Amino acid sequence: MTAGVNLLPLRYRERMAERRRLAVTGAALGAVLLLLAVVAFGQSRQLDEARTERDVEQATTGALQARRAELAPFRQLADGVVRRQRLLTTAMAAELSWAGVLASLSNTFPADASLTSFRAESALSSVSPAVPVEVGDAASPVGSASFGGYSLSAFAPGLATALQLFDDVSGLSEVLLQAGTATEIGEAPVTSFEAISFVDGEALTGRYAEGLPVQDRVEVPPMLAGGAVTGDAEDGASGGPE
Repeated sequence: MTAGVNLLPLRYRERMAERRRLAVTGAALGAVLLLLAVVAFGQSRQLDEARTERDVEQATTGALQARRAELAPFRQLADGVVRRQRLLTTAMAAELSWAGVLASLSNTFPADASLTSFRAESALSSVSPAVPVEVGDAASPVGSASFGGYSLSAFAPGLATALQLFDDVSGLSEVLLQAGTATEIGEAPVTSFEAISFVDGEALTGRYAEGLPVQDRVEVPPMLAGGAVTGDAEDGASGGPE
């Protein structure tokens, strides 16, 4: 085994050690600076990408806002169409077929009796938000009726039979006799009567229950029909009996 002997003076050896420490420190500092530069470059690139995405989003938002401003008149028109369709379907939901009631009455009424008066009215509003009665529901009243007439037969069985037949009239229910009087028309003895009844759900027409007919329906594009329709519906005019 050979032992090495450093013949350099002590001050030279200390100077060389100091240089080695400086070199190691410089290398470490350089590595740190390089790492910081890489991180800074990456962050700068991400920032540039974020700015680019922001600019694209701002441009897209601006284009959409401009498009929305262009479509505003059409949106108002679409809202008006939807509002009118909604008003029409609401008004028609309360429509009663008086012609149907009278036709059923004429087919059911006995031949030996006659009506001299008939008055009916609906209890439904043509501008109500909904009709809480289903079409064809004979158990739910939607109006009232009063009528008078006479029978050529005596009260029993003539008038009693006529009143019972009233219950078979489509749209009328719970007929109640208010007055029955034996009288004469000319020289013929008759029994006059006055009665009242409910008008029920069978008198509802059910028109437009599923919306407007296809030929009258206006299809609103989804891009125009996305918003809620605001404003109060105008009062609709209710028609008389058919």
